[in-house]
Amino acid sequence: NGGFLFNDLVNGRLDSAIDSYFNGYKMKSINKLPVKTVGEPLVYSLGAAVVPKNSAALKNAMDKAIGDMIADGTLQKFAHQYVGPGYDMSGNMKKAFAN
Repeated sequence: NGGFLFNDLVNGRLDSAIDSYFNGYKMKSINKLPVKTVGEPLVYSLGAAVVPKNSAALKNAMDKAIGDMIADGTLQKFAHQYVGPGYDMSGNMKKAFAN
């Protein structure tokens, strides 16, 4: 359970923890914990949308919408608002696609 992990970290029973950026940020923010992220992520993971077979037009429209949101800064604005101010959504997407 993530709550126990972070409690142990804050109470000094652990020196460090490896967790997803999203869960760590959530635990830190909700519980107002004095923990910090260090280093680069070990893995870049992207969420996914399900697109039915033979839906090339839908996939192309989704790709265009995401591309437009990256280009005009909307995606990064949403990332800062909903994921955290230090999260580079556009940069991390580029890194995930490169792997």
